[in-house]
Amino acid sequence: MIKKSENTITNFWQGDILVSICCISYNQEKFIEQTLDGFLMQETNFPFEILIHDDASNDNTAGIIKKYQKNYPNIIKPIYQKINQYSKGIKAINPNFNYERTKGKFIALCEGDDYWTDPLKLQKQVDFLNKNEDFIFTFHNTMDLSPNGDLNKKYNSDMKCTFTISDFSEYLYSRTLSIVFKKPKDFMPIFLKSVKIGDWPLTIYLLQYGKAKYFPDTMGVYRKHDQGLWNSSNSKFKTISKFETFVILRSYLKKEYKSLFNDKILKLSKHYTYYHIKSLNVYKSINGLFYYIKFKFVKHFFK
Repeated sequence: MIKKSENTITNFWQGDILVSICCISYNQEKFIEQTLDGFLMQETNFPFEILIHDDASNDNTAGIIKKYQKNYPNIIKPIYQKINQYSKGIKAINPNFNYERTKGKFIALCEGDDYWTDPLKLQKQVDFLNKNEDFIFTFHNTMDLSPNGDLNKKYNSDMKCTFTISDFSEYLYSRTLSIVFKKPKDFMPIFLKSVKIGDWPLTIYLLQYGKAKYFPDTMGVYRKHDQGLWNSSNSKFKTISKFETFVILRSYLKKEYKSLFNDKILKLSKHYTYYHIKSLNVYKSINGLFYYIKFKFVKHFFK
């Protein structure tokens, strides 16, 4: 645990909070200290807050967070759930519990099992966004930590530094822990509360308002393990989640961007329909079939 006092961190800060760090945790007692230390080591010329949502962990995750909260009561602002919200069907934890209480102009993301390694990470990303109004978010290279302890860079080759909505409609380039974004006016869109996939629809939504900047600097570590909710999910869950998310996302996109997801929805609709026919879910089977017909046979009407 970082031992410096809250005053050491905040005694030079002036003005309002500029960055809100949003973190979600569940049963991450082995990792959460390293995550929090990565937040607290940030060297910035602006105030930031740390918003943590613990989803009723049944290990000592909440206890560790409470120790940090005691030392940094004006910085660390947790929510401790008594009932696990994910099991109640609330999959989008940040949109439902963290985003609405952010005070910053910028939001930084990091889940409770990942961590930051560069003390200037936030300063670099915020400085860039402040100087470049045509960019809406930034992300950076990370190290991937395997269960056996191997560390490998996510991106080893040269990669372009500017990305658009078209790029991200094909592939999610950014790791959650690397994202810092500028809050658009009237953030946040209601659809983010109902989707089952978090980062991809968020980045697509943001890229309607500007470009994304990639930093080749390696400034954090992503833990690859089977305990992650997405990694531990089967292909049926992933297919259904993607299909339903992209259908909802498409309806909230500006007209000129809607067609970016037509082919993706078309490909997913076949498997989506098949899974729901097998489970005798008539309504969802018809819904999947509708989108298959819509984008397969009459797609020229839906550009």
